[in-house]
Order: sequence, then structure tokens, then C-alpha cells
Amino acid sequence: MQFLFPNILYALFLALIPLILHLINLRKHKKMYFSSLWFLKSIKQQTSRSKKIYEWLLLLARTILIGAIVTAFAGPVIQNEKSLGNKQIHMIIDNTFSMQNSNSKGNLYDQVKNKALEITSSLESNNTLSIHMLATGESFNNQTITKAQDIIQKSKLQHGNKTINDIVRPLGTNNTDNQIIILSDFQQNIVFPDTIFNDSTLQTSLVMFEGENTNISIDTIWFDKPVHIPNEETEVSVQLKNYNEKPVTDIPVQLFINDKLTSVGSVNIAANATETFKTKIQIAETGFIKIKAEIQDLPVNFDNNYYTGIYLSSQYNILEVADSSSNYLKALFNEKKRFKFRSVKPQQITLSNIQNANTIIINRPAKISSGITSAIYKAVGQGANVIIIPNENLSINSLNEQFAQFNIPKFTAAIKEKTVIKQLNLNHSIYSEAITNVEENTQFPGILKYLKVERNNSLTPLIYNDFDESMLLSGRIGNGNIYVFTFNPFIRNFALDPLFIPTMYNASVITNRNIISQIECTKPGTFNIGKIDDPEYSSILVGKNQNAFIPFYYTKQQHTVISIRSNQLSEPGYYPLNVQDSTINYIAVNHLSKESQLKFHDEKYLQDQIFNQSATLIFSSTDTSDTILSPIQKLWKWFTLLAFLMILIETILIVMRKRVKKHS
Repeated sequence: MQFLFPNILYALFLALIPLILHLINLRKHKKMYFSSLWFLKSIKQQTSRSKKIYEWLLLLARTILIGAIVTAFAGPVIQNEKSLGNKQIHMIIDNTFSMQNSNSKGNLYDQVKNKALEITSSLESNNTLSIHMLATGESFNNQTITKAQDIIQKSKLQHGNKTINDIVRPLGTNNTDNQIIILSDFQQNIVFPDTIFNDSTLQTSLVMFEGENTNISIDTIWFDKPVHIPNEETEVSVQLKNYNEKPVTDIPVQLFINDKLTSVGSVNIAANATETFKTKIQIAETGFIKIKAEIQDLPVNFDNNYYTGIYLSSQYNILEVADSSSNYLKALFNEKKRFKFRSVKPQQITLSNIQNANTIIINRPAKISSGITSAIYKAVGQGANVIIIPNENLSINSLNEQFAQFNIPKFTAAIKEKTVIKQLNLNHSIYSEAITNVEENTQFPGILKYLKVERNNSLTPLIYNDFDESMLLSGRIGNGNIYVFTFNPFIRNFALDPLFIPTMYNASVITNRNIISQIECTKPGTFNIGKIDDPEYSSILVGKNQNAFIPFYYTKQQHTVISIRSNQLSEPGYYPLNVQDSTINYIAVNHLSKESQLKFHDEKYLQDQIFNQSATLIFSSTDTSDTILSPIQKLWKWFTLLAFLMILIETILIVMRKRVKKHS
């Protein structure tokens, strides 16, 4: 047995105190004279033996008590029975971005690398070990000491979605004797309770690095309206989160539009709270607009930027397919700088009309060919919007046949009784910004004639009548949107109602082309683009220059799905999505939000809730490499228990002695 603090053992001399006191008490007996020798002998026979046993037991308990307390404070340890010997050594290095944190000794990751190098230097030259980088799960198995040190020195912080569980799990199933050394701050999102940690054959050493629990990050960016027009003022909101236990003041915020500084400001944030920085911008450019927010926060700065973007069209091309054009549509889209409105009869429409349209409004035609509906369906799959207004004067069978290709719910009956609009779906994008709330006494317009549709369908109801029936439905076709009216919205009482403008206007201009797709780095995801007719001969690339890669993609219905796999987008920023050398969109990649939460497991939770207590040792970053590599068992708890046991025994002896005296 060895001691971590051997100098404290000098205090064992204190164990002599009970013995000294015992010897002193022996000299305090009083002489007593009795008239009868027989009476004296009788008393002596009854008490002498029990008194001696009591005194020696009490002396022994007090001596052991003092010895146990001193020994516990001296830090007794014993060497683990299993030395490194033939063990396979696995070193797990936490290179996630929480290690940007710092303490009084500097940057945490620099400390981790130095400790890892110190540990490897303490190994025998003929030893081999495996290095596992936590962020991405990258493993370097069976490396020589020199090679392992080179890997450690060249390692850097990375975004990643792996956990300690992911790396340890295969080690517990390879039937080898493993010594696992984990160097980490043990952020709560990188390790969880798991049955793999219950394996007593996994000898695990945890080296804990503690940093300051201070960080401020950008959570998200949003706009005050879903439709963006060139040179029109738009409010941008940037939400910041303070993970500190104390409030922060004057945090600088910058907003960049296409890499040009557009707006600056500052915010104050309460402890563990969020705050929103708002600013108004005007964008004159058209096309893809990259919008980036930036703050200044050290030492953890990986989440100081947030990337998003929009697409601005110089004009919205609105195509109406109708036997007779609606004057209400002409009035709604009469601003020529913003809209290019065109009404075409079904028999006169051309393919170019459909391909150039942002939104196609099928307005109650008596007849429309299947070729035209196929072309419209394809355009919607590639990102256009379609608004279907059925002709209620046609038979139900004719209507279902006319729009069968769009996979909309079937019409079941034409109702010629008056109904009233009763409820709106305010969570949908066409209403969420335009209508904040609806008063109970709001009078919506009445409808004299409408069509019933199947209730069980995949579309989302946006307007309900007083019979809880759908009057307007919305859904997705590929990369585009579809809206289906069950009544004629151009009847006078609805067209002149305030509800008409946000409904028809937003359904026409809010398209999926308006935004740049977003994803968190290293995570998988999918994105829809227009259908690629011949993908075998089309070049699809994500990224640029040497970092560009060909993603997995497939065609589904009228669109192509781009699939991003884990770790393909490993750094925040903008990634162009190119088809045949033409950029058709961008992917805005942001930091992993969970990494911003600097919350860590403490030693007690790691020992009691996650790792096997009998096979896990926890070390501080200040412990030497020899201590970490030579597993020891700390015995101070056992000596503490022994001390409590001696106190209990002494208490029992004293109580028993008092009872004996009382009865005698």
C-alpha cells in the first residue's frame, strides 16, 4: 500500500494518546478498608475481569479510530493487480469545439495535447497505442509512440457529432484487454449512461479538464416577412444566447450582406437568457443574397457567426390559366416593377409560359388538356407554385379527372348552401406574418357555393368553414407548393374582404426559391431541387474548388433529392450547389447548436451514473502521467468507514458500562 500524502502519517503518533491516558488512570485508584476480607474478595471477583476487558476494548477502539482518520487523510492507495502488460491502450482525445474554452493555465485543448504527449512519453518505446479523435470518431489504431505523438501534435479542433459512447462501444466487443484513457471536459452532450460502461473488463481512466462556463452564441436569424422585394425595407432579427451565470453588456453585433458590412449594433443579455438584435436593411441586388451575422466573444468563438440567405427576384412572373381573366388578379398584380402578370386561355398556353412562371393560377377553366397539366405539374416540382381554383359548375367526375395528376384530395360533392368562413390556420406562412391574431367577433365573408373534399388527405387545411370543412388546402409537390380552393375566391364578398389580399398574394409570392437551405455542420440532410431529366449525364457538385464533392442524389416524382451524409459538410459557411457548372442554390452551414451549451458532468455524476465504479478511475489534469498509466485504487473511503465503525463501537461500550454501573 502506498500513500499520496505520506507526511500526514506522522500524525499516527496521536494514536498513543489513548494509551497514555489509560496508563495515567491506572494510578488514580483510592485505597478502601473493609471490616470483612470476605466481602472485598467477593466484589473483586465480580468486577475485575469485566472492567479490564472494557478498558482494553475502549483503548483499542480509540487507537484504531485515530489511526484510521490519519490514514484516510494520508490518501492510501494500492496498485491495480493488472499492470499495463499486454493491455491494448486506447486514448480518446476530445477535440470538439468546447475545448476552445480556457482556464488559468490557458487554452484547454493545448493542455489536452500536452497531457496526451506526456502520457505517451511515459510508455515503453516498444508499446503501441490507438488514438481516437472524438469529434469525428477518426481512429488511428496500433500506432508507435513516435507516430502517435505526431498525430497528437497535428490534431486540431473539429466540428463533430460523435460521442464517447460511439467510440467505446466497439472496444467493449473486441474481446481484448483494454486500457482506455479519456482526456476531455466531459461536456454533457458527448457522453451518456450506457450499458457498455458497465463492462468491468474495460479499465477506464478519465482525465478531467475544467474551463470557465462562459459563452455567447448566435442561435438563429429571421425576417419580419416571408416575401422580400428589392429596395424594400426588411427587418432582420438576430437571436443571441448567453450561457453565462452573469449578465453581459455591450456585445457587438455585425450584419453582412454578400460579405459587405451593412449594420452594426450591440446588445445586453441577462444571465442564461436570450436577447434579439433587430435592424432594418434594404437590398438592391437580386439573385442569391448571403446574410451573415457576427459577434465578438472569446475564448469560445466557433459559434460567433451565423449564416443564412434569401433569393430575391427582380420580378415575379404570375401566369393565370383561365377562360376569362379575373379583374381582381389584374388589380392585385398591377405593379409592373414587381410583377409580370399574364393571363392565357388553356388552348393558347405554351410550354415557355409555364417554364417562366413563378406562380401558375388555374382559374376555373372549363377544360384543360392533360399535356398542360403535366407541364404545370413538372414546373411545380422544380419550384413553382400552383393555385387551383376548380370550376364548381363542372361535374364532380370531370373535376377529379381534370386535376388527377396533382394528387389532390378528390371532390365528393357540390354544396349550394350558404356557409361562413370560421377559422384560419395562422401557423402557415401565408398568414403567420400577415395576421397576428383573430378576434372572436371577427366577421368573415360568407360563401354561397363550394365543393366538398375527402377529409383524409395529405394536404394541410388553411381555411375552415362553420361545418369544420376545408375551404383552402396547401401542400408540397417536389420543390414547389400547391394550393387548392374549394370555392371561387373571386366572388365579390370574398374578393373585397381584407382576407383576400394576404391569401392570394402570399400564396403567389412565397415560394421555396425564396430561401437558402440551412443545415448544421457534420449532420446529414436532404434538399430538393428541380428535376434533372438525365442525371447520369449531369454534373452535380456541392462546394467549390478542392473541397467540392459529388453528393448522393435520386429523382422522386417531379424533383431531384440531394442527400448530404454525415461529416460531408464539416465547416460552417456557404456551399454552392452546382448543376452542370451553374449555381442553382446555396447551402448555409452553421455550427452545431448543442456544442454551444457549456454544461459539463461533474466527477460524482460520471462515477455514479455513467461509468463502472469498480473499473473507472478519475484524474485531474494536474495528475502525473505515471499516476494515470498505473491504475490505483484509492482506499480512503474504507478507512473513513472504519473510523465511523470505531466511533459506533466506542459509543456502545460507554452506554453498556453506564448501564452496568447503574444496576450495581
